[in-house]
Amino acid sequence: MITNIENGRRADVSVAELLVLGRALGVPPALLLFPIGAAEEVEILPGKPVQTWSAYKWFIGNEAFPSSFSNDLEEHGTGPVDPVSGMHRWYDDPEQNWHDGAAPVALFHRHEQQMEAWFDANIRAARLLGDDPSRTSEMGELVSTWRKSAERELLDVRTRIRDLGLTPPKLDDRLEQIIEQLDRR
Repeated sequence: MITNIENGRRADVSVAELLVLGRALGVPPALLLFPIGAAEEVEILPGKPVQTWSAYKWFIGNEAFPSSFSNDLEEHGTGPVDPVSGMHRWYDDPEQNWHDGAAPVALFHRHEQQMEAWFDANIRAARLLGDDPSRTSEMGELVSTWRKSAERELLDVRTRIRDLGLTPPKLDDRLEQIIEQLDRR
């Protein structure tokens, strides 16, 4: 497959093949589509070059479609062209509901951040307070406060994920018990 692509005998690659190529080459598959640092622009849609970094952020759900193209859509409309009037049939902004569509990505990011905050509370407290044994009580309170905050955030984000009809990520057994207890209250 790689030889055929390199020799130009094959131009198309399926999503599954893209994943296999990324694995074989030892790079994230997204970098095969968006060569960050190697190409200033990529053609995200036919005839529509945009900055590579912007295209990548759109692809992973961190940002709306790159604005240079969105502005073009606003100016010219979207959808099929009416053969009688020569006008596009609708002019809706395709990015209008982008945040709704990208909500799962944002929620799963937030979930991961709160899990890390919960697990890293001890390390963060130790860095802040040092190894002073006289501050053990203070350290315990700080860890408890940070963990309770992360637990509340996790409960909230997990509820929002479920509200979207999605399944939240699996939790560590200890943390799952804590979140279940909070959820019952």
